This record gives sequence, C-alpha cells and structure tokens, in this order.
Amino acid sequence: MKLVTDTKGKVVLFFPVVWEGQYPTWAPLCMWAIGTALLHDGYEVVMIDERAGPETRDELLTELADAMLLGISGKLGGQCLRMEQVAAFVKQHRPDMPIVAGGWFPSLYPDETITSDNIDIAIVGPGDESIVEVANRVRESRSLDGVANVFSSLGGQVIKNELGPLPRIENTHPIPWKLFGARRYRHPHGWVNFFTSRGCPGGCTFCAVMCLDPRKWTALPPERVVDDMEAIARATGATALQIMDTEFCASISRVVKICTLMLERGLNLRFNILGRYHGLRRMTDEQFMLMRKAGCNEIEIGLETGSQRLSDQINKQVDVEDFPNLVRRVVKAGIRVRTNIIVGIPNETRRDLAQTFQKMLDIRTLGLRAVRFQMFRFTPIPDAPDGKAVLAMSVRSHKARTSFTYDELINFPFNESLGEMFWLSARRERAVNRAYSFYAPLVFYKNSLDTANGRPVWRKVLQLFHVLAKWRLHHAVFAFPFELWLNRLFGKRMPLGADEGISPADEQLPMRPPEMGQNPPPPLTTSEPASAKAL
Repeated sequence: MKLVTDTKGKVVLFFPVVWEGQYPTWAPLCMWAIGTALLHDGYEVVMIDERAGPETRDELLTELADAMLLGISGKLGGQCLRMEQVAAFVKQHRPDMPIVAGGWFPSLYPDETITSDNIDIAIVGPGDESIVEVANRVRESRSLDGVANVFSSLGGQVIKNELGPLPRIENTHPIPWKLFGARRYRHPHGWVNFFTSRGCPGGCTFCAVMCLDPRKWTALPPERVVDDMEAIARATGATALQIMDTEFCASISRVVKICTLMLERGLNLRFNILGRYHGLRRMTDEQFMLMRKAGCNEIEIGLETGSQRLSDQINKQVDVEDFPNLVRRVVKAGIRVRTNIIVGIPNETRRDLAQTFQKMLDIRTLGLRAVRFQMFRFTPIPDAPDGKAVLAMSVRSHKARTSFTYDELINFPFNESLGEMFWLSARRERAVNRAYSFYAPLVFYKNSLDTANGRPVWRKVLQLFHVLAKWRLHHAVFAFPFELWLNRLFGKRMPLGADEGISPADEQLPMRPPEMGQNPPPPLTTSEPASAKAL
C-alpha cells in the first residue's frame, strides 16, 4: 500500500502471533500507527499479520525480496519469543535485511534486544517518529547515531541513543482504516478496537507502563477522536468500539467533550473504556449519565486488592472503602463495570485476601450482569519496581536475580500459568491457587455454571458448592478443599475470565428514564469528517 506513486522504498511490517488461540483477534493498531507514519513520509508499506495463518511466512519471504527494511513487533510473553523466531527465519533467507524490533518488549529491554543475532535495531516507546528517521537513514546508508529512542547493533556498531519524551499523539496522522483492511478485524458482534491516547498518568509499581512512561500521558483532541470514530465506523461497519487506552478518563473535560460531540453528530456507537479510580471518582453522576447517553457500555477499573495496606504498597491511588460506592454510581448510570483483581501480591496475608474477596462480594450484590470481574495472579515483571524486589529475593527454590539475558527474557513466564509463586509461603500459595482457579470463578464469573451444561445433577452440585465457596472467600479459608477435588474428578476447569468473548454491542444495562429537558440523541449522520477527506 502507498499514498504516492514514486515511493522512497518498501518497508514490510510483521505482527507475530501474540498467543495461541488469542480471541478476539484485535487489529494491530501499534503497527498500523507505524505504517501510517511511513506512508505519509513516502514509503510503500506491506502489513503482514501472522495470526492470518501459516501461509504468512511464504508471503513474508515474497514481500522481502524487494524490501529495504523489516519492522517486527514484540510484546511481553509469547509474542516476544515469536518475534525472535520470525527474525531468525528472515535472517536465514535475507541476512542483509535490517530488522527493526518495536513494541513492549524492545521498549523495556532495548539493551538486551540488540544482543540478538537476528535483530539489528530496537525502538523504545511509540515509534511513529523514530521509524521514519530510521527508514530514511537506512535508505541513505547513514549512521543511526543521534536518533532519539533508538538502540542499534547494525553493522556491528553498537549505538544507544538518548531516550526522548513521549511523542505527542496529536501530531500523528489518522490511520487509513480501509487501506489496512480494518474490516477483517471486526468482531462478529460488531466490535473493533480503537485508541485515543497513549501512556498513563498513574504509577502502579507492578505495571510495565510504569517502567516505560511513568506518569506520562498524551491524548488526541476530542474533535480528532470523534472524526476517527466516524472514519472507522464507515470503513468497517463497526457498531461498537473497544477503546484500548490505558486511561481514557485522565481529562474529564476531554471525556465530556467527546461524548457531547458524539451526541451532536448522532454517532450511534457503543464503546468500552478503561479508567482509573483516581480520575473517575472526580466525575459527577451527570457526567456518567452523559457517557451512557453517548454510548458507553462498560468501564474497566482496577481495584487489584481490597486491602488498603497492599493498595498503598503498589501505589494504586485507590480508597478501597470508597471503591464500591464508585461502582454503584457508574452502574446507576447504566454503565457496566469490569473490575480487575490481582491475587498473590507480595506480602499478601490471609487477612488481605479476605478483604479483597469481601470487597468483591460487596460489589457482586449489584448483579453479575452489572459487574464483571477479571482476576490475575501477580507476575513479577523484571523492570517494574515490585518485580525487581521480588526477583531479587532468595527464598524457597528461587535464587536472587537482578539481571537477565535476552534469551531468559523472551522465555520469561509472563503468562497466567500456575508456576511457583516463590515470594509467598507454600501455604499461602496453595490458598491463592485454590481461590484463583476454583472458588473465585465459581462465585464471581457468571459463566462458571456453564461448565455443567448437559449435566443437570452436576449443575445442582456446583450450585451447592457456590454457597460454600462464598463462605470460604469471605473468610479466606481454603484448607481441605473437597469441592475442588470433586470438581477435578467429575467436573471441568473453571473459566479464568468473566466471559469467553465480547458481548453483542446492544447488550447494555437499562438506562434511567430521561429527566425533564433531556432529549434522545439524533439519528446517525453520514457526513464525512475533514480528517478522513484529507487522506
């Protein structure tokens, strides 16, 4: 794909499989942002998504025949290992091809990434600006010295440039959705993923965002956001947007303006967002109602723990006693809440665990249609403050680690496998795993009883276990787990998520009747925004 006839050269962008069986298959927006920048600088861009199937390897080799550069993405976990495997595959066939790695993994570990025999360049952070300068210098056979946010071992010369500020997202070009084939990524229920900002103003010490861009946030202006919403809806036929921002509600005035513009233009789209308690608590009931009228379907909010002591330890900036009140306010406006919980946080005691489950039980009284839960086991990220502290421990079978090689990092267990949680005592670890894998899903996931489909007797047994599980969670008592043992013998694995997919776009909570002076939104407009015409 290209925007001009006489291009500077051809760049291939390859997005590896994130994890096997990933669902839904969201569009690779990070790569599309990179591709958009290259297109506007005069390059031809070929985008290949490995998730399309095994034939993409052959397509990759064909496209690289006349390409000058390969860009490849790597995320913590399985994708970074796939990134290395694909890079090795390319080097076997095109040893002269410069390979640029970007994404979360190279951004967090650029020093280690360029030690790979197969990767020549690593870009730290959003690469919209850096990739263009890298492409220009590679094209002109010039050194990469002085290109901010770029590390390189190209030609055997190691270059580690200074890290610049977080690039301002408002300086980016709108993504040409049709050109990238965005319709292929529309979920059967009408959802398409989308972004309006980058970074996060928070400072959670367990999080990878904290390592990369601590307390930095940059956002598109409201007019551009709504222009982009209209453009992607036209290009894909989307009826709902999964907004992938780490923090959508950092600026309340921006949220209000976006929602107001959506209503004024009659943009009939549902949307899900992520928001931090720190910002959401400052919103009024009227502002939540405005969001619902504009189409807000769900807000994902991280509680992480019901223990104020642990919440302060991980710098979550949450008043855990007030959190259920915030959830009730959001639900009252007709917006569903998805609450994130982490179990197995370092220094977590039985009392802390009981407080977490008690908060979840309090919120659950609103109904599992109104509140959904996502639970995670704590995973120590080597660069995050909490991860560093945990990995530096010498306890149980773990020997202290303060540094890791590239090979160790790409194979690091960032996933949700039930590996050893060495930072907890063996007794506490058993309790956490039992709660995480059986008791909490049985109580908090609305699809837990679906594991008994076609078996009415076992369904009755699970309903009885549900009552016992609530007592266990309330008291954080998981000794002699006979219910878990019986389920292993006669039942099926509990789901590890609130639902196994994306709800229909029109599945919403009921909204309160409009008050005097409130009008329903106007019908959908078909006018084309200026930003789309510019492309």
